[in-house]
Amino acid sequence: MGFIERLSCLAPRHLTSGNYLHLVLLGTTSRGPISIDQAYEAATILAAPLWTPTHSLVIDTLQDLCEQDLLAVDEPPISLRITASGRRRLSEILSMGIPSPHTPFGQAGIRLKLAFLDHLPPDLRRRQLDGLIQAYECEIAARTSRCRAWHLSGDFGRAWLDQHIEGLEEGLTVLRRLSVA
Repeated sequence: MGFIERLSCLAPRHLTSGNYLHLVLLGTTSRGPISIDQAYEAATILAAPLWTPTHSLVIDTLQDLCEQDLLAVDEPPISLRITASGRRRLSEILSMGIPSPHTPFGQAGIRLKLAFLDHLPPDLRRRQLDGLIQAYECEIAARTSRCRAWHLSGDFGRAWLDQHIEGLEEGLTVLRRLSVA
């Protein structure tokens, strides 16, 4: 469910920035019809400041999703709603892995995935959470056992590395709590 030192830990297919935008737009419309402005707002705030698509990219992606029959447009007033094909695509995207969960891009993916993970059936949701847990465990093990920068970092650098590990451990605790909820 992520890359650990550029090696795939679990999932063969990983989320890309295009998948992130599809996840936001399909996930948001799956909660109910929305306007184009609401779609843009969701795309720019759900993973900000770690990842924020441009206005033109959001509009182009909305158009593509409509052309692919993943979203439908209702009038008047104009609103977007998810289609049955869109719900299937949302489930596919939610089942994809997160690349490098410890990086800002990976953190954006985790934030987006968790925002819509409730759309998956309980067994698939649990599998995704287990994958994230394993990715965090792999990352913590790799960083604590062979951090090459440790001896080069000085007191301030080591304090920062310690804080980073603590952040990963806190994230792992949250994921474990969510997996039993």
